[in-house]
Amino acid sequence: MIVLANARVVTPRRVLDPGWLVIDGATIAGVGAGDPPAADGERHDLERRYVLPGFVDLHMHGGGGAQITTDDPDEILAAIAFHQRHGTTRTLASLVTDELDRMAAATRTVAGIMRGTGPGPIVGVPTATSISARSRSSPATAGSRSPTAPSRAAP
Repeated sequence: MIVLANARVVTPRRVLDPGWLVIDGATIAGVGAGDPPAADGERHDLERRYVLPGFVDLHMHGGGGAQITTDDPDEILAAIAFHQRHGTTRTLASLVTDELDRMAAATRTVAGIMRGTGPGPIVGVPTATSISARSRSSPATAGSRSPTAPSRAAP
């Protein structure tokens, strides 16, 4: 067990200052204000540093050279791993506007990852398309990207 003491613990309702957390493996076993309960294991004085919940990224296209708009699950997982290494705990997998069949394939792949991991880092796939004023008169220019734009960023 690990006890984090003398911290500013941010909760949904208030900041516990001073506050504490007890961590048992990968589980937060207790949170409270004041002095922590006696517990076996490591004890760390956080010297009033903040303890915050994980970061939720509401708009993620990729990261670390990997993208989300692909049907390659390994590439999607590499993008997620990049963000997790930097503190993201949950994300919305935001697809880049592309050909409809590629976007549908990417959505199916992300959905498969979500089903396979259970409660995991991806919590949804927002779907929205920007329609420019020109696109109303020409289906060739529909969407938020130029039809001649590359479908993926250069490495």
